[in-house]
Amino acid sequence: GRGALRSRGRGIRGRGRGVPTHAVVDHRPRALEISGFTEADRVDLLPHFAQYGEIEDCQMEDSSLSAIITYKTRAEAEQAAIHGVRFNNQELRLAWHKPPASLNTTDPDEVEPEDEE
Repeated sequence: GRGALRSRGRGIRGRGRGVPTHAVVDHRPRALEISGFTEADRVDLLPHFAQYGEIEDCQMEDSSLSAIITYKTRAEAEQAAIHGVRFNNQELRLAWHKPPASLNTTDPDEVEPEDEE
């Protein structure tokens, strides 16, 4: 009698059967800002960092001799940050690059329509 009522709902057999009910999204940056290399080293920079993971995007800055490399995952970016510092017998300067946050958080298509009277 009584025990059966308690196990209804979210017991062992609850929704999803062992699948987590919430997903965790990693919002930490996956992009590294790299500086401290010479013009001659520019060609070898991308292959050097490609060995640590899949590169999603790379932006080279001509004026300041810096690059922003974005990895597919945070874990790959962390590997590059740890092991990629030594390059052609020199120390690179690495920093996490956060893209500028947009002020507009709502999608223009999702704006609620005004009530017509």
